Amino acid sequence: MDETSTAPSNDGQDLLEHLGDNDAIVVSMTLGIEHFRSGRVRVDVRGDGLVTVTQRKSGTDKSWSATWSRGRIGEIGRELAGTGFCRLRPAEGGREPDDVPVEIAITDGARSVCSASLWHGDRYEDKALDALIRRYDAIVSEVTAGVLKP
Repeated sequence: MDETSTAPSNDGQDLLEHLGDNDAIVVSMTLGIEHFRSGRVRVDVRGDGLVTVTQRKSGTDKSWSATWSRGRIGEIGRELAGTGFCRLRPAEGGREPDDVPVEIAITDGARSVCSASLWHGDRYEDKALDALIRRYDAIVSEVTAGVLKP
């Protein structure tokens, strides 16, 4: 996995702070490996309130969606901004063989605002990444009505 990321962005932090006010913003978080356990699961939270969860497992895609209020989307945006979303970076050093990739991104229409490729195992030393993954897990569980569990 490529451990690259776009430059840290105050613009991204500002967009998160006002996520519920901008229909064009999409916050994406993807965890997993397609052929391992629950597969690769992506969450997209859009400023217009649409929340989608897409699971890719063994070549098959399944999707769930929900529409949340702008107020709730705004709360999630502020919570994610509190993690320093656009400033998260992978920890230095080696990886455990079964560590799982975590990819995060913010887009504004077709423009990439910020992105990073991280590792699940880093959450145990990085409280901000742990908070981000906890929010991701809660969204996945709620939108899929418990079909996908953390």
